Amino acid sequence: MARKGNHLLARHYLRLHLWLRHRCEKLTIRQRKEIVYGLSIVYLICSLWMIAQFFLPPKEEKLPIPKGTIIDSNIYTDSVFIQLYQRYSTNSNENG
Repeated sequence: MARKGNHLLARHYLRLHLWLRHRCEKLTIRQRKEIVYGLSIVYLICSLWMIAQFFLPPKEEKLPIPKGTIIDSNIYTDSVFIQLYQRYSTNSNENG
């Protein structure tokens, strides 16, 4: 058994190819040249733009979280923990 999926895709490709070829054969020599030169210029511009990306400085991205004093401040120990530590240290000094 042959796969029908491959034949279906090949049939559509062949139909598109023949339609495009038929349309291109109706064009005059001058129209063909204009199309080829136009596509070449577009390709050249895109190629130059891609090459220029290597030499241009990267644009600065905006951070999703704004920088501020809360985020950039030091991390402090919880005040409850400090109170418990002080109580523990004073009790151990009295017992010791």
